[in-house]
Amino acid sequence: MKKVIFNFLKADLRMPQLMFWDWCFPVILIIVLGIFIGDSAISEFLLPGFISLFLMQSIVFSIPYRLAQYNESGLMRFIKEKGSVMQLILSFFLSRIFILVLQTFIVILVGKIMMKVNLDIHWGFMLISFIYTVSIFMLISSLLGLKIKTQNAALGLSQAIYFVLMGISGIFYPLEKSPDLLRKLSVVSPLKYISKIWESAIYGIRIFQIQDVLILSAMIVILGIFLLYISRSGKRGDGYESCPSD
Repeated sequence: MKKVIFNFLKADLRMPQLMFWDWCFPVILIIVLGIFIGDSAISEFLLPGFISLFLMQSIVFSIPYRLAQYNESGLMRFIKEKGSVMQLILSFFLSRIFILVLQTFIVILVGKIMMKVNLDIHWGFMLISFIYTVSIFMLISSLLGLKIKTQNAALGLSQAIYFVLMGISGIFYPLEKSPDLLRKLSVVSPLKYISKIWESAIYGIRIFQIQDVLILSAMIVILGIFLLYISRSGKRGDGYESCPSD
């Protein structure tokens, strides 16, 4: 499995789009904002949301696209016949988690330097934040990857979900100062609750409420049940019927 994980990591390095969204875009955005807003209360407000946003971005842009790629090329069918699909998917997820860990520390470090934010890391909250972020967005991404037939469709839907969640989550502007409609819509966004836990993690003060954790846990359970149902239904898309590519 280690060899498969390493091969996935190498494959990501050969994909310019993923490289840009995984590594370049978060750093560029934080540097630009740091230059313009610097040391201010706005920086302290934005950084936790950026951490959760960039991790979500890394997951929802990569997993559905790659799963659709495997389906469309026939690789999933080939692996199913010759090996273990679960081992393939697990290896891919582990390679993505490795990338997410690196991204988390890079974003926090660059944010601290460029946005001049004083951090007080709470490692327990950090672990909780990471687990919830990875769990809920990997479930969402896996659902998309199993249902979407083509890479272009996967990329388009991933972008739509990304911008919708970003817009209704209150990570760029406080929800308490937002219109009523936006506050009502925000209750369905996991990004809203996850960013609160990240805020607690990097500033060392518990800001999130127990109900935030319960809502995220309920979302994970519902998505997990739905994913189990979809995976057992056999509805994998037309990609399984195609021939494996060279």
